[in-house]
Amino acid sequence: MALTLRLLIFMGLFLRLEPLFAKSNLTVYTYQAFNSGWGPGSELKKLFEQKCGCTLKFVSAGDGATLIGKLKLEGRSSRADVVLGVDNSVVLDAIESDLFLPLVASKAPLQVPIPDKIRLHAVPFDFGMITVMYDSLKIANPPKSLDDLLERAEFKKKLILQDPRFSAPGLSFLGFLSSTYGARLPEKLKLLRNQTLMVTPGWSEAYSLFTKGEAPLVVSYTTSEFYHRIVDKSSRYKAAIFPEHSINVEFAGIVKTTKNKALATAFVDFLLIPEAQKIISQANWMYPIIPESEIKDLNPIFYTSTKPKLKELSFLTTTDRKKLNDIWLGEFR
Repeated sequence: MALTLRLLIFMGLFLRLEPLFAKSNLTVYTYQAFNSGWGPGSELKKLFEQKCGCTLKFVSAGDGATLIGKLKLEGRSSRADVVLGVDNSVVLDAIESDLFLPLVASKAPLQVPIPDKIRLHAVPFDFGMITVMYDSLKIANPPKSLDDLLERAEFKKKLILQDPRFSAPGLSFLGFLSSTYGARLPEKLKLLRNQTLMVTPGWSEAYSLFTKGEAPLVVSYTTSEFYHRIVDKSSRYKAAIFPEHSINVEFAGIVKTTKNKALATAFVDFLLIPEAQKIISQANWMYPIIPESEIKDLNPIFYTSTKPKLKELSFLTTTDRKKLNDIWLGEFR
């Protein structure tokens, strides 16, 4: 079924279900940047509440593995109906831990192919490419590869990282290093430590320090450059382009203990309608997961800018993540 037709059908169902959702409450756990004043949370809340007649509450509950850890700790007493923002480095953990209700997988075409095993439990809603953002006023010759980043003397103590134990982009960057270097990862982390000025718990702290001038390099996404070009009207902060980039896909899942299954299902479906995808892309600064051609008035930068070459999408198991974090701690303890 074409995406447009599917979404029209969905919106018709949504209107018929609206009386059932009136005065209902939905709680969504997400990460700080999504729920910040400049993130997409507030606009999505307004749009969804207009459509459902319900009350939507976003709760900042940590990033990456921290978000999943909180859900496990709370168990059946969790207030969450939906978790939004788990990526391909932790979504398998959530599924294997039986935290999410099964879904009827959407047949909507996506820009990134997602295995059925994942789509039957989690809804992808955006994606990005891991890279290093640089301050062009301070870095005239940016890194052109991971080797370049790790080995060039002029980058010593110039990089801000996120801790992979707590941060989704931090873990994705570590996974990028691992998939590139394999068994040589420990020796490459020694080089990385030489280049690192500081390690923060999450992306928001790291990027704030970067834009305040604490360091000229920070781990982020290639689409972070879009924010500065569109909002700041500035080309100062730029994305380093490597021969290939690790891909990061974000997902939403319905918490198994929810008492609001119908409303939670409506919300995760809502994330794929063009209106919501436009808000997510232009406030979360990631690519929409549905084709850009389906989204009316999306800023042209999302489809005119050349996408870098991507590595194959991979999913980390709990064992994979523990192994990577142990190797990380061997150098960054």
